[in-house]
Amino acid sequence: MSQSAESSDAGLAAPGRIQPVNRYLTLETGRFIAAFFVVVGHLHDFAALVGGGKMPPGTSLPPVMPVLFFFVLSGFVIQTAHGNDVGRPERLLRYGWRRFCRLFPLYWLSLLVPLYFLLRVTPPIRLIENLTLSPFANPHLQEFNPPAWSLRFELAYYLMFWFMLLKRVRTPLILFWLVAIIIHWLRGIYGIKVPLFFGHWQAGFDMRFLGVHSFLFLTGMGAAALHAKFRLRASALWWIFGVSLAALIASLPTQDWGYGYPPAVLEPVVGLFFGGMILGLAGLERGGHLRIPGWCVWLGAMSYPLYLIHSSVSFIAGYEVAFVHRGSPPPASFTLFVAMLLPTLVLAGIMAVIDRSFQNVARRLV
Repeated sequence: MSQSAESSDAGLAAPGRIQPVNRYLTLETGRFIAAFFVVVGHLHDFAALVGGGKMPPGTSLPPVMPVLFFFVLSGFVIQTAHGNDVGRPERLLRYGWRRFCRLFPLYWLSLLVPLYFLLRVTPPIRLIENLTLSPFANPHLQEFNPPAWSLRFELAYYLMFWFMLLKRVRTPLILFWLVAIIIHWLRGIYGIKVPLFFGHWQAGFDMRFLGVHSFLFLTGMGAAALHAKFRLRASALWWIFGVSLAALIASLPTQDWGYGYPPAVLEPVVGLFFGGMILGLAGLERGGHLRIPGWCVWLGAMSYPLYLIHSSVSFIAGYEVAFVHRGSPPPASFTLFVAMLLPTLVLAGIMAVIDRSFQNVARRLV
């Protein structure tokens, strides 16, 4: 979720012109829409829980399915941005620095509110695990920022891709990782348990490096590799996108219409549907068949801050309801929902401006 399509490496393309190969405004817009779905779904549930009265029908959006899209898109973005770094050891530091700058500064900024309340009552090891996003942390760790659970998967993928930049080990590592993911997937389907000799460290590695979500990253990476290698006709790209979208829609009943995860046996297939949609959209935009306004890059820039900051806003809202309104009726649920959503959007916009400036400076350092 944390990617912004590495788009600052290329200038904005005017609508109607062929886009630079590493900027896809369709995907930037899709990223924002997905983040917006997550935020609305979470804030809706929170407002219904702590507010007074029921939420109006139709005010919620499915928050789970977009996360699967994020994982696939992240694989596409990383492969697109760093695929040319394979076999170039001098690029390893550059890759690591850019991944660090993309993931951590905004995440740490989003922790300011929960840290103010939780710092003094948090054991040091839990504090370290929250600050570092350790992918080896206990799978049941209580996150300071709830969306951070997905960032741990993202960091695991970053680490694996770092080794993939070493040309001699890239192909064997991808095959080994894919086989390990499939074995883990089959274990889950058939209920085969493995002894945890190393406790939660092993459980964290097992879930975040070998879990089925990792297959989604590889799916996005594969879509990016196909996109880079083949220049398909617009008709073929529309077919790929349309069939993938239709298949995804047909699978929605198995996912509680996006409010729940698909069955474990189907999640890799859903990832392939998202991969096909991303491949189609990127190819159509690269060929100039989709015309997206340049300002949509700001939607992509807002997606990661939006995803991170909404939990802090709900944290403050919950404090307001619990303590300031103690002994008096809580605000109406819909009023609370709007009062959380609007500041979230404003704060996300401010954070996006700050982050883009920071990224521009950071890229010049390494």
